[in-house]
Amino acid sequence: MTVEVPSAGADLLVTAATATYEQMTRLVVDDLGRLPGVASIRTHVVSEWFTEGGAWRLNALGPGERGELASGSRRVGERRGRTTISATDRAILSALAVDGRTPMRTLAEIAGAGAATVKRRIEALLAAEVVGLRCEFAHPAAGFAVLVTLWCTVPVERLTTTGRVVSREPEVRNCFAVVGAANLVVQAWLHSPAEVPDFEARLLARCPDLAVRDRVLVLRIHKLAGHILDRAGRKVTTVPPDVWLPGGDAGGSGA
Repeated sequence: MTVEVPSAGADLLVTAATATYEQMTRLVVDDLGRLPGVASIRTHVVSEWFTEGGAWRLNALGPGERGELASGSRRVGERRGRTTISATDRAILSALAVDGRTPMRTLAEIAGAGAATVKRRIEALLAAEVVGLRCEFAHPAAGFAVLVTLWCTVPVERLTTTGRVVSREPEVRNCFAVVGAANLVVQAWLHSPAEVPDFEARLLARCPDLAVRDRVLVLRIHKLAGHILDRAGRKVTTVPPDVWLPGGDAGGSGA
């Protein structure tokens, strides 16, 4: 899904998602592990996701505009329920991953279904929270030139509570629990490296149980949520994520 170049600790930080834990194992051991040039891999399996990049906000919209979007989301959410992923759904989602503004008529042609059917499937997937809407932008152009990753330790009985508190910080892009010595990973967008100590101090003040074990800056993002980026953070092309099996639910992720 995402490929980043950290400043220390490893040459690449890769975020991947698969339909099952078994597929994740095959991806790491059989596929990535056998690539030419790969010397070693350290895997951190995500056990709980508290917030992700799609929830991060630039706060560019006014209260009225945010209210309009929220009311529209609630209308779809009223029909919430579990759903499965069909071959038609996968075709629709792959097309939307490349361009979220793809016209309904075009989606219908790609999926081989009627426009009304495509519309119903999209609403059902949104309502079931199987997929979500996300708007990304070139962060350096908006002044957010620095992405810092903190590897933290939290007592297991406080892990969920702490993860939720950390997720409310406006700079936090990603926050998730992992299985490992450092059991909480936090990523935040900042304006400069000089802001890292202040951000970290604020986290420690609000979460006394949290201890930062390591911190690295992301030097470059090669791929973000399936989109290949140039050096300025703008999309060059897209590799559509397809982490679902027909009739299955996504069930494994790792960093």
